[in-house]
Amino acid sequence: MAMAAPQGLTELELQESWYRFSGNAAARTVDLYVVGDIGAWGVSARQFARDLAEQAKGAAVIKLYLHSLGGDIMEGLAIYNMLLNHPARVEVYIAGIAASMGSVIAMAGDVIHIPENGWIMVHKPWGGQIGDAEQMRRYAELLDQWEDSLVLAYEKKTGKSREELADLLASETWLMGQDAIDLGFADQLTDAVEMVAKANNRAKDFLNMPKRLATLMNPRGEGGQPPAAPVQTPAPQAAAPAPAPAPTPAADPQAQFREQEQNRRNGINAVFDGFGSFGELQRQCLDNMDCTESMAKDKLLAALGGNGSAPAGAGRIAHIHAGNGEFVRQGMANALAARAGVEAYESDNSYRGMALVEMARMALTESGVSAYGLDRMEMIGLAFTHSSSDFGNILQDVAHKALLQGVEAAQETFQLWTKKGQLSDFKLSNRVALDGFPALDEVPDGGKYQQANINDRGESIKLATYGKLFGISRQTIMNDDLQAFTEIPNLMGRAALRTVGNLVYALLMANPKMRDGKELFHASHGGNLGDAAALSMAALDAASTVMAMQEDSAGTVLNVEPKFLIVGRKDKGKATSLMESEFDPDVADSNNPNIVRNMATVIADARIDQAAKKANVKVPWFLAADPAFGTIEVAYLDGNEQPHLEQKEGWTTDGAQFKVRHDAGVAALSATTMYKNPGQ
Repeated sequence: MAMAAPQGLTELELQESWYRFSGNAAARTVDLYVVGDIGAWGVSARQFARDLAEQAKGAAVIKLYLHSLGGDIMEGLAIYNMLLNHPARVEVYIAGIAASMGSVIAMAGDVIHIPENGWIMVHKPWGGQIGDAEQMRRYAELLDQWEDSLVLAYEKKTGKSREELADLLASETWLMGQDAIDLGFADQLTDAVEMVAKANNRAKDFLNMPKRLATLMNPRGEGGQPPAAPVQTPAPQAAAPAPAPAPTPAADPQAQFREQEQNRRNGINAVFDGFGSFGELQRQCLDNMDCTESMAKDKLLAALGGNGSAPAGAGRIAHIHAGNGEFVRQGMANALAARAGVEAYESDNSYRGMALVEMARMALTESGVSAYGLDRMEMIGLAFTHSSSDFGNILQDVAHKALLQGVEAAQETFQLWTKKGQLSDFKLSNRVALDGFPALDEVPDGGKYQQANINDRGESIKLATYGKLFGISRQTIMNDDLQAFTEIPNLMGRAALRTVGNLVYALLMANPKMRDGKELFHASHGGNLGDAAALSMAALDAASTVMAMQEDSAGTVLNVEPKFLIVGRKDKGKATSLMESEFDPDVADSNNPNIVRNMATVIADARIDQAAKKANVKVPWFLAADPAFGTIEVAYLDGNEQPHLEQKEGWTTDGAQFKVRHDAGVAALSATTMYKNPGQ
């Protein structure tokens, strides 16, 4: 049976093969026409796979125009799996009939269009067997197992139970247009198509073909029993190897033998292509020169049957590369990071330019894990969760690089004037302040060293954990959305550093109580809280004098010099002018030298302005000594100042969850190393 040739292809062109590709590189759309008996004309799924890889490389959409009464089950299942696992969106347009294995191939579509007068037919697999009763029983079991593989393909698309589908297959169910949509075998109804009659040998195999279709067929298609020869499932038959033809006197016997042997091996490789982890069986068939292509197919069918249920495409021969796990992971991580702009491509990176879906599949196959028989969502889920897959770790590597890139890009100021410390646990720890150790005593000749009494003014510090979660869904992978684990981790890296900065400036503005019960900035702390004054040369000179006159507990002057002038954003210009002007900037045309020039490095932060606004007070300004003397300490767990990224496969969500964690503690160390003026 045929229809008016779809999309402009003539019937003659379609006779060249049962499929044809027509690409549109500019639109990233490839048209695929499957018309006729699947696996006919000696064109196998092996050739289809090569053409698909070449013609649909980089395609975003594959439009499959389908008109077929079925064909070889092994070829059909291989093609179903190739389309199902292709990263492109597959749109199926039934151009007349999708029956038997044609209907299975249609199930690979993300969306299936069917005309009002189009048909989908499902039935049990057929085949024949020659042998004794035991062989017959084994073959019947094999047909049942192949039926499971067909049911699985229909189940994935329709959502129906296996019991419902088994009944439909047993009844050889023909579904026209809207009926196919109602039962979930198709998605969208299109206008009717014009179909014309043509004799078709396969039509005679169907028992329940609707009469409206049978009238378009050769009369042989109106009834009869299925033949003994296989229709959808090739029948295992004890075939003897065909004897080599006798060479003509002019022929080269060795060349003829080599040609026959190469043809035999090519045929056996085609049988095993795309099915099962049966490399050893394939090798045995290749090594046994008495094993023909037909015998190899029988052995493969028997092996598949012996493995129990054989879901569609189950057990694809995966690429297994011993000992290359770290190489593969690093290569994929670099390729992905380079696509995202996080780092440059490494030379000769074989994963360069891969989409996320392709990378998920490659992460499985490079680990020796089959993705055949899975739709793209299932395949991505397996890539996240399979213990042998590095896909989640690859994403984590890239996300972590983006996180650190965000940390490096963060414009924070607190690191310049605070002291970096480390803590090994989350217990409360004490620090000794600059004034906590007395001046050294003179030791007379032969005299004894005196024990120092360290005062109890040491301040306490303790770590806390700060963090957030973000997720990468399977949909994100299918959509090839790099932003989800590059820009988001980048922003979270900035947020992690900003969180610590928030803690530092919140502490500075809160004027916390020290261990002696008084605030950090207090009149009794050597006068480190000055009288309210605007920034000026005189005010800064007075403040620096207060810092220099700070004393330790024994009354020894510490002579602390300011190194940083910390101001709100609104005072940045004034502070910079005071630190850089040669003459007093507050007096026009002044010849008075600027006595505070280069006294300190200006640090301006808008969080000071914000906190002052919320507290309804003037914006203060501060002086701080070199952080080595102990101003405010920012401590990290084991000294690791970088935020930490952890990844875990989601259970309540489809995909993976990433956790950004930062362990940090902030505390003021000493009142003698800092000065505050409330501002004016």
